Amino acid sequence: MTEYVFSKDFDWSLRALAQDAETQLRLYGGFWNTADDLASDYELALRELHNDVLDKHPEISVLDQLLLRKSGIEEFWTIEALRDSEFWHEVRDSAKKALKRYGIPVTAPEPRDIQIILIDEKEY
Repeated sequence: MTEYVFSKDFDWSLRALAQDAETQLRLYGGFWNTADDLASDYELALRELHNDVLDKHPEISVLDQLLLRKSGIEEFWTIEALRDSEFWHEVRDSAKKALKRYGIPVTAPEPRDIQIILIDEKEY
């Protein structure tokens, strides 16, 4: 059985945030909303942890503040931004620092075992 430092989902999310853009796109199926999904998965996993995790773990707090500062600003949540923006380079660096600090592998996580169902929006 694998042991996790924070939780299965949070450790996975940190590892995903630390990867290069092409790996991130592969982990999320290459869809246009990959950047948003990375941040959303991180936020959901963070919410499942103890309330004091940001107070007790400054590396996580730094990453969290970095993501929050750009929340809602559309230009940072595109595939182009994921590939080229200084913001996403900072996110990756911050996630790597947290991973190293807590002894979590910096390598890419295994893709999640999910199925993506595409819906033709014209039908709705």
